Amino acid sequence: MNVLVRLKPPYRTSSLSSACMAAASFAFCLAVQGFSGTWSAGFGAYPDEASHFVGAVMVRDWLASGRWFTPLESARNYYAHYPFFAVGYWPPLFHISTGLWLLVAGVGRQQALLIPAIFAAGTGWRVSAPALST
Repeated sequence: MNVLVRLKPPYRTSSLSSACMAAASFAFCLAVQGFSGTWSAGFGAYPDEASHFVGAVMVRDWLASGRWFTPLESARNYYAHYPFFAVGYWPPLFHISTGLWLLVAGVGRQQALLIPAIFAAGTGWRVSAPALST
């Protein structure tokens, strides 16, 4: 007896509801940043903030230099001038994604603060997908 069973994906969401959840998560993160004074404060509220920013700028400068086959040499040279970055102590996804974003948007505090909001939008979209399934 041949019976074909169609397996349903774990969840299906409409692209509109997913986009709305991502936009709401992005807006919520920006609102939290705005109300907490993040946009006007310096990188000093938490000890690792500055080192993560400098690490992302280092990745950006390395990508912009065109010397992609010598990352360790670039990092050592960068450390000789700016000895406060956290690449290597933490997983590199944040530094790489922020460095890529800084290549496009330019180096600055406001540009760097958009990355957590973008990650929040992605997380909100991904976490809400099962709840929004039809």
